[in-house]
Amino acid sequence: MIERRYFQPKAGRKYLNRNGSTYFCLAKGKKDCSAMFINVTSGFTLLAYGCHKNDDGTMEWDYSTEHGYHDIKSFLEGYGFDGDMI
Repeated sequence: MIERRYFQPKAGRKYLNRNGSTYFCLAKGKKDCSAMFINVTSGFTLLAYGCHKNDDGTMEWDYSTEHGYHDIKSFLEGYGFDGDMI
């Protein structure tokens, strides 16, 4: 059984999801253990709630709200990050 530890993701960091996708944290959410992410491959953005790290080093969340697909470089720049950092 995988052990889960809730945590607050940090803006500007990449996280590997248990599904194999990498997500870039754009901003901390308003609730504890929540954050806005963008998938670094598809550009899909979401607000994740109940973020937790698994004992294998991957992360997941309890639930999320979808925010659609966006151009990754432009979206990163809109949040104040270098669009070429992914």
